[in-house]
Amino acid sequence: MTEFDSSTAATVARRGATRLLRLLLDDGRFIYRYSAADGPKPTRKYNVLRHCGTAWSMLDTARQLGEMTAVAEAAERAIRYLISNHILPFGDNGDRCVVDDGKIKLGGNGLALLALTELFRLSKDDSLLDLARQLGQYIVSEQQADGDFVHSRVYATREERSFRSDYYTGEALFGLMRLHETTGEEHWLDRVVFSEERLFKRDYGVDAQSHWMLYALEALYAVRPADDYLEHARRIAENILMFPRYRDEARSTPIACRSEGLLAYIRMLERTDPTDVSPSASDCLSCVRTNLALQLEFKTPNGAFIRGGGSDEVRIDYIQHNISSFLAFSQLPVSAAANSTARIAPGHLASVLSA
Repeated sequence: MTEFDSSTAATVARRGATRLLRLLLDDGRFIYRYSAADGPKPTRKYNVLRHCGTAWSMLDTARQLGEMTAVAEAAERAIRYLISNHILPFGDNGDRCVVDDGKIKLGGNGLALLALTELFRLSKDDSLLDLARQLGQYIVSEQQADGDFVHSRVYATREERSFRSDYYTGEALFGLMRLHETTGEEHWLDRVVFSEERLFKRDYGVDAQSHWMLYALEALYAVRPADDYLEHARRIAENILMFPRYRDEARSTPIACRSEGLLAYIRMLERTDPTDVSPSASDCLSCVRTNLALQLEFKTPNGAFIRGGGSDEVRIDYIQHNISSFLAFSQLPVSAAANSTARIAPGHLASVLSA
C-alpha cells in the first residue's frame, strides 16, 4: 500500500478544478453530466443549484491553492452566466432570487451567495456584493418562526411547494454567514443565530448527517464561539462516525460530503480545547482518511469523479464535492496533516499524480 498525504490531496483538488474548467462552455454553462465511457457532450438537462456550487468550489480551490488563474476566470464566466440568466426580481422590496426551471430553490440562493461573495473577494466588484445582499434579503424573507425556511416556490405564482431538502437550510445559513463575513453587517449574523437557536433544540441535520450544516456551524462558531454551536456540530459528526451507511451504495458523492462535513468539524475543534470532546479530531481524521481512499476509486484519469454504484456517470457536483473534500484535507495544519496519511492501492497513486 502507498501513503496518501496532503500534497497528493492538493493535486487531486487542482486536477478536479481544472477538469471543471474544461467542462465549461463558451456561454458560461457547464457540460452538466456525461458518461465517462462516451466522453463529454452537452445535454438539455441542467441544474442551476449545482452550477452555483460548482462555480464556488472552483474559486475556493483556486484561492486556496494559488496559481490557478484560468480556473478562477472560468468560474467568473459561470457566475456571470448565472447573473444574466437565472437571478430575477422577487417582490417589491428589491429582493432577487435564483430561478431554475421556473422554481425558486432556497439552496440555490444559498450557494449563489457563496459564489458571489467568493468572486467579490477576488474582483472587488461592488455590484456583486449588492446582488448578494438582495439574495440574502430573499433568504431572510423565507425564514420561519421555527428557524427553518420555505424551501421552494413556483416563481411565476410565488406558490409555496411541498418539496423539502435535507440540505437547503444548511446551504442558506452558510451563505448568510459568508455574506456577514464579507460585509461585516450584523443583521445577517443575527438571522443565522435566530435559526440556529431553534434548529439546535431539535437536532436539525443530525440524522441527515448534513455537511452543509457543519459548514454553517463552523462559520458561526468562528465569530460566536458558543458551546451549543459546537455541541450541535459534535452531534452531526458523531452520527457520521456511528452510522457509516453512506458508504453502503459505494457512490462517490455521499462519501465526499461526509468528508467535507467532518473536516469542517475538525476546523471547529482547532478553535477550542478538544481534550474532552468526542468524537475527537483524531477520530474524525481516521474516518476521513478511509473516505478519501474510497473516493479515489471513483476518480477518472482526467480528474473527474464518477457516480459509482455501478454507474460511470460524471456530473459537475460529483466533481465539486470530491475536490472540496480533498482541498480541505490538503489545508489541514501541519501538525494534523503529519498524522493524517491514508493508504491506497499500489499503482493508484501514480495515476492520480500523472492525470
